[in-house]
Amino acid sequence: MRPKILLTILLVVIGLTAQAQQIKIIEQPNAAYTDTRMLEISKVTLSDTATILDMKAFSTPTNSIKIVSDTYLLADGKKYMIRSSEVIELDLLFWMPQSGEIRFKLIFDPLPIETTTFDFIGSDSDDYYTIYGVDLMEESKGNKDNEEIKEGKHDQLFQNLIKPFEGKVILVDIWATWCGPCMVANLIMQPIKVEFAEKDVVFLYIAGENSPEIAWENMIADMQGVHHRLSAEQWDYLCDSLNVRGVPTYIIIDREGNQSYHTVGFPGVSKIRRELNQALNQ
Repeated sequence: MRPKILLTILLVVIGLTAQAQQIKIIEQPNAAYTDTRMLEISKVTLSDTATILDMKAFSTPTNSIKIVSDTYLLADGKKYMIRSSEVIELDLLFWMPQSGEIRFKLIFDPLPIETTTFDFIGSDSDDYYTIYGVDLMEESKGNKDNEEIKEGKHDQLFQNLIKPFEGKVILVDIWATWCGPCMVANLIMQPIKVEFAEKDVVFLYIAGENSPEIAWENMIADMQGVHHRLSAEQWDYLCDSLNVRGVPTYIIIDREGNQSYHTVGFPGVSKIRRELNQALNQ
């Protein structure tokens, strides 16, 4: 065989092999909607052999998570079934650790590389987790304000958060999407927001990376105020520096930028009202 022909064949084989091994990776994909506060897809890897989802789960240590063997991805009307998992075992309860967060992988039949969107369906027969409209075309840009905050030093973090509201009273609500008392307190607090709407009071909500981003985005749409979702490192630093020992934690900052009130747990509407008025009148 002539060298030229042999070289051509080799190039074709190499090209076909490279094409067969094509891999597409999307970090922090956007999703249109989720019905769970516990799960977040942090990375999607598509290849000709499998689709791998890097997952995060968030909840209290008393809760458990279960991924069943009926779980599948839905794309263009076709199901792509789950094959296996890493860290957690399919069809078995996995109890959450004390940290309240676990990371694991789910391996599915391979989606076509050109897939642009899919749905994550926990099961057709049971009330399991679903994440709709996972976008494979664009990575999540996150919150622009959070990106600006990340540029600063940790010891400036809280000051950067409250700096835009100098001269005003700030009610800081440190919360989490998986925290039931946080949700109840937020509903009870609605009259307070109406009462102080025309006064120099800002409601500043701070959550961490242990609140799944999709759930966080869906929930804050109904929570009037200023919202930030911090990285895990920022969250740990903030909780330590502000002596946050649980969620919800409420902190009131007066007009001079000083902390005038601090409590873990919701103290009731009357107490919050009194503390806000006191801070306003100082």
